Amino acid sequence: MTNTLDVLKARASVKEYDTNAPISKEELTELLDLAAKAPSAWNLQHWHFTVFHSDESKAALP
Repeated sequence: MTNTLDVLKARASVKEYDTNAPISKEELTELLDLAAKAPSAWNLQHWHFTVFHSDESKAALP
């Protein structure tokens, strides 16, 4: 299995993710840091990140 961070650093596409795979706080922090450095149209960075730690919190969204 390929490490998600290695895939992002290589800028490769992934067809399917294991949604049950655990992720450490350190990996999550690095993943968000890499996502924030991703290129955007006209370098406007019009993106927001939301992290859910449980299905209950995700279900609570309006």
